[in-house]
Amino acid sequence: IKWKSKNLRRDRVNIYFSKNGGNDWEIIKKNTKDDGYFLFSLPPINSEICIIRIEDIRDKDIFEESNFYFSIKSIPKLIILNELPNIWGVGDSVEVSWNSKYIEKQSVVEILYSTNKIEWNLIDSISNFGYFKFESPKIKDTSKKSYLKIQLKDDKNIFDVSLKSFTII
Repeated sequence: IKWKSKNLRRDRVNIYFSKNGGNDWEIIKKNTKDDGYFLFSLPPINSEICIIRIEDIRDKDIFEESNFYFSIKSIPKLIILNELPNIWGVGDSVEVSWNSKYIEKQSVVEILYSTNKIEWNLIDSISNFGYFKFESPKIKDTSKKSYLKIQLKDDKNIFDVSLKSFTII
């Protein structure tokens, strides 16, 4: 954050951030030196109406806000964490765990498998808790190149696929 100020009684300011166009303000830094520069780490949010406010520490009526809104877009990710078993027998219990970034826990994820990485078959749709235990799917013929996929139900472009293939017998 960069700014210019002059004639402040004390060379100290408060810096605020709003993700909703100035309706609500969060303090970024209180009582910081008025040197015209502050390094701000962006929060993991999605908003197109972000704004910054620089305010005199003694007189809250002396302030300046960004002239324009700016956007922050956190890119959601799903990442499969555990290594899956190499061979899945019919009825075997399989556990998968994953990490999700910038995706809410109440979001629904789909657990899918494929024997060709083209057609995906739904195992289950569940809340995004990062862990699921399920029974190995029943298939007609043995598949030596199967994969597991976790995807966000509402946005199929957010997904992860197991790195290694596994065999379903």
